[in-house]
Amino acid sequence: AMTTARTLRDAGYRTIMSGKWHLLPGQESTNNWWGNYPTVHSEVNGTGFTDDGGIYASNMDNTLNFTHNLEWMTSRSREAIEAAVADNTPFFLYFASTMPHGPNALSALNNGDVLVTPNGTLPSAPTDTGMPTRASIVAQTPNGADRPITAGT
Repeated sequence: AMTTARTLRDAGYRTIMSGKWHLLPGQESTNNWWGNYPTVHSEVNGTGFTDDGGIYASNMDNTLNFTHNLEWMTSRSREAIEAAVADNTPFFLYFASTMPHGPNALSALNNGDVLVTPNGTLPSAPTDTGMPTRASIVAQTPNGADRPITAGT
C-alpha cells in the first residue's frame, strides 16, 4: 500500500516517525509489543519511515516499567532532523504525542523515569530537547500536583 511516508521516502525525503503507532497486528492486547522494540522498529520502517524518532507500539498500562517520555521522543526526532539537515536532505516528521491520554500525564511527569523507554534504558537523560524540565512543567500547572493533566485541560 502506498503511504505518505513511502511516497516521500521514494522522493528522497528522510521520513521520521515518533510517538504513538497503534497499527501493529495484535493491538487488542496492550502488552503484545512491549519488550520487542526491534520488531516494532522494523514494522514501522516497512511502511516507509526511514528514521525511528521513539515509538510507542500500543497503549500503556500500569504493569510497564516506563511511561510517557516526551524528552526521549523529542531528542530522537531532533537527532533525525539534524542528520537530514546535515545531509541537505528534506525531511517529514510525523510526531504523534503520547500525552493526550492515560496513564495520567502529571503522574508521568512526577514519577516517570526519563531514562526508561520502550527501547530500554538510556545511558543518560536527553539534554538536547529544548523542552522545559518536568519540574518546571509541574510547577506551572494550576494547583500543582493536585490537579491531574488530562485530555482537554
